Amino acid sequence: MGMFHYYDIGHAEVFVFDNFLIKQVKEGEIFDLEETNYLKLILEQHFNGCKIAYISNRVTSFSVDPLVYKEIEKISNLVAIAVIPNNEKMLKNVKI
Repeated sequence: MGMFHYYDIGHAEVFVFDNFLIKQVKEGEIFDLEETNYLKLILEQHFNGCKIAYISNRVTSFSVDPLVYKEIEKISNLVAIAVIPNNEKMLKNVKI
């Protein structure tokens, strides 16, 4: 693994590595379609057609608009999504 890029995009921090990125949404934020557009821009800039995995590191409590998942699945080079919950409640929310 080489260098990584860091972005603070207001509602979240994004860490971009060679084949994956980690996103940490800030406490109390709402991850909606507008924030998804920021993610798409980062993906286009760093991964332009290369396969990528997206990791959501849920270290804080935040809300997700369910429409986000429909939009994210349209990203053709996204081959894996992982969620790292911080506690049991977050794990249950991920399963829903």
